[in-house]
Amino acid sequence: WPVSRGNSLTEGVRISNVRATYRWKPIDRTDFSVGLVIAEQYNFEKLPRHLTPPRGSDFLYHRFDLVPPTVTTCNQFGRLAVSNKVSVKIAPEGFKNPFEYLDLPENATRVRQYVDYFNGRTNTNLYFKPSIRTSLLVISRIEDDWLRGGSDFTPYIVWRYIGTPDGVFVILPGAQQVKEYDHTKRQWYQRAIAFPGQSTLSAPTLDSYGAGYVVTLSHTVTDGR
Repeated sequence: WPVSRGNSLTEGVRISNVRATYRWKPIDRTDFSVGLVIAEQYNFEKLPRHLTPPRGSDFLYHRFDLVPPTVTTCNQFGRLAVSNKVSVKIAPEGFKNPFEYLDLPENATRVRQYVDYFNGRTNTNLYFKPSIRTSLLVISRIEDDWLRGGSDFTPYIVWRYIGTPDGVFVILPGAQQVKEYDHTKRQWYQRAIAFPGQSTLSAPTLDSYGAGYVVTLSHTVTDGR
């Protein structure tokens, strides 16, 4: 895969051998196709068997209207958001009692109990299935990569998010989700599960958050999940 290194001062090309995945898909009712070339770079990290929240953990639950975040908020397509922090949403199936979660309104007291448990300020788990905090701790490690990483495509990335089979969902920029939202029922998630280890691309769709037409690129993280 030749990588162009030329500019107004230096011409020429430097060749780098990089494993890459090529994907393309026609756009309906047009003469165009969307093509992606994705370089495959793998970073492996051995995780401890038992995870506990590190000192100073500050996971934010997405209900900013109930418990305002301590960091600066912004307006992201008409909704309250946090630009430099992920927010956490737990799908109904991640709760011990999904029907109670859907039926009863959340309040500030309950949200603070969620956050205290996420951040290790208490080990009393009143609401969630046993795996939820461990899953949250594992996938939260990607937040630093999202905030630190940058490329020529970064200005075109509207949302970044990751979800687990047991119901943990985090999104950057952090933003409030509807209560019924379950990422495991969404097509981007199901496509990734159906094609583990491959990058899958959606057709252009109208973003439900108001960002206009977007395409979603999804990929499994490990073990097809």
